[in-house]
Amino acid sequence: MVRKLREEFQKTFQDINVCALVIAGLYLEEAGKKGLIPGL
Repeated sequence: MVRKLREEFQKTFQDINVCALVIAGLYLEEAGKKGLIPGL
């Protein structure tokens, strides 16, 4: 089960669009914690 999940993650993260979305999400999370997003 874990091996299959790992394989699927490896396939998924080969897509540059998926990587960009993950990086953007991490950035937004940090920006939100710092209060940099107005109205949040």
